[in-house]
Amino acid sequence: MSLPPLLFQGSVKDILGVKGESPYIFSFSDRYSLFDWGEMPDAIPDKGAALAIISTQLFRLLGDANSWQKWEIDNLSVANRFISTLNRLKAEGVSNHLVEINNEGVMTNLMAVSPVDILMPSYDENRSCWNYQAYNNQPSGVLVPLEVIFRFGVPAGSSLLERVDCADYRQEIGLQKIPKSGERFTCPIIEFSTKLESSDRYISYEEARKISGMTSKEQQELIALTSLIALRLKELFAQGEVELWDGKFEFAFASAQESGQRSFMLVDAIGPDELRLTHQGVQLSKESLRQLYRNTEWWQAVVKAKNLASERQLPNWKNICQQELRKNPKPLPKDQIEAVAAIYRTLANHISTQLGEKCPFANSATLTEVTNLLAGVEKCK
Repeated sequence: MSLPPLLFQGSVKDILGVKGESPYIFSFSDRYSLFDWGEMPDAIPDKGAALAIISTQLFRLLGDANSWQKWEIDNLSVANRFISTLNRLKAEGVSNHLVEINNEGVMTNLMAVSPVDILMPSYDENRSCWNYQAYNNQPSGVLVPLEVIFRFGVPAGSSLLERVDCADYRQEIGLQKIPKSGERFTCPIIEFSTKLESSDRYISYEEARKISGMTSKEQQELIALTSLIALRLKELFAQGEVELWDGKFEFAFASAQESGQRSFMLVDAIGPDELRLTHQGVQLSKESLRQLYRNTEWWQAVVKAKNLASERQLPNWKNICQQELRKNPKPLPKDQIEAVAAIYRTLANHISTQLGEKCPFANSATLTEVTNLLAGVEKCK
């Protein structure tokens, strides 16, 4: 397969293509990023290929109307709440940016997608805020400048606990009381964070509408769509004894309907970098990498740098971390890298098995073997 030129190099994946021409090619790398830092000092073997396989299979599943027709929600009240959106998915599937290509059965780190424009906000230094004016005219065919976060529970250390002291915020996301660590939800809690700023921040539903140009109706549709996709994935993983705790999706505004309301297209990627998954209480996602670095001197400097940038009303906290605090992440030991690589390979095999596909990684560890391997790995010092 002849590849188009590089359009954009990200911290984790590269985008290849000719601007404005379909398809673009996502080239998933073995690089990884944590805490909004960008590229970290190590590579995780086979990570890129595993992510391409997982994302392709999940986009294909979600976009298949037949798979939705066979699926039923056990909880009647939840089903009734989202009945209109559910009926549409049973008829059409989830609109997404996957473009099917024939790779002749060869495993690659590539995924073809439909192009989506990105309207980057600018930082207004005089007002110390981000300018999203480009979204005021309700454009379509562009990325929604938000990450849509869903939560089925409150695992230990969940950032949700930092925000639910505010009664108004609890009410907005549908919580009657402050949840406890370990608590689970039948229907996912939905939150919004910024996507295109130098550091992601959680925002209210009102601010999410304001910066994205969404109407209230569009936002309610986005919440329903996110909830149903999350419930569908939760059941898929549960069939293989993997628990889905939370995750994030990205969407693009699709063309306006006759009513004037825009629809949504699921974009970016879906996999262990976007989902928090556990097996027997052990993390099987990018959270395992976060845990390896959490409480290191570098991580503490990242937290401090973000706070200092906020206090000083500066957009670039990373410069503070590197230049003022003089901290950069250290490479991981070899045993940690191999343990994390096993997560990606095993999940790609696991999802392939659940969907009746051939396992892409021969002789990869089982879920139990991976959890045992991770349990024996020490955290960074």
